[in-house]
Amino acid sequence: QPSDAKIVRTLMINMILGTDMVKHLEHIEEFKKCMLERVEEIHHLQTNEHPDADIGDLPLPSMSDHQRGVVLNAIVHLSDLSSPTKPWARSEIWTARVLKEFYEQGEKEKELGLPVEPLNDGSKANVAKSQKGFIGYVVAPLWEIWDDLTLAGHPEHVQSEAMVNLHENLNKWDAIITQGDVVGTDFVANILQPGKEVADPGPKSGDGVGIKTTGPSSDV
Repeated sequence: QPSDAKIVRTLMINMILGTDMVKHLEHIEEFKKCMLERVEEIHHLQTNEHPDADIGDLPLPSMSDHQRGVVLNAIVHLSDLSSPTKPWARSEIWTARVLKEFYEQGEKEKELGLPVEPLNDGSKANVAKSQKGFIGYVVAPLWEIWDDLTLAGHPEHVQSEAMVNLHENLNKWDAIITQGDVVGTDFVANILQPGKEVADPGPKSGDGVGIKTTGPSSDV
């Protein structure tokens, strides 16, 4: 139906525009508001109407069109910012791939006599410090909201594999900073050197697709 096509087209446009980092903070606030509304619905059902029901058996009401749009936008944006939530071996490779593009852009800017953005200057960039800031201030806040939304109703010590990986990767970058950090071009050359980079495998256990307990043992 033409009306359905219009709805789908609008959703797709909004999802693509939702990856624009210029509006990152705005999207986080909107996603957080949606998450809090949803978590409140779950809490009400668990507390007042179905106190003995498992989280998977709660008769949750359908999301509103607005909530559905916000969550769809967030899913695409989360995917766009997902490499820090992968196991270290894969996350490190994707970091190098992205930085390689940045540095190639920086070299082109130099050739054209244009100002070079700090992140695009591979001869000066401190990879570990920039990654720690990027993950801590940009990636983590968005993924924390996703955890709060998708794990609502679960025990507090349950955490997604994505967030477990993210914190482990932050620890890895911290260790590199302690050792003296590494210049961007050196990092990229080392990780992407011929014969070293492995083919990117498909999703597997530990790739952020499950949940883990981070405290006392649980049956969840």
